[in-house]
Amino acid sequence: MTIWSNQNLRSVASVICLLGLAVVVLYLCYLIGEPFLGPVTIAVMLSVVFHPLHTRIESLIHRPNLASVVSTLLVFFIATVPLHDS
Repeated sequence: MTIWSNQNLRSVASVICLLGLAVVVLYLCYLIGEPFLGPVTIAVMLSVVFHPLHTRIESLIHRPNLASVVSTLLVFFIATVPLHDS
């Protein structure tokens, strides 16, 4: 009697095929998301850098929606004013 019966071979082949398919699907998902990696990275960096400012604004303005609008406008102007050519 051998260790590798017909059922064991089918089971191993199924696992190998599923792993191969999973690798292909993950690669295709990466290709879909790749164009967004740069902007998402910049957004994460901006949120980390400006979080203390938002926390300070939120402690001064006790309305969360208004504090978010003020924080967003400040970040927008801080990020775009240096880009303005005069």
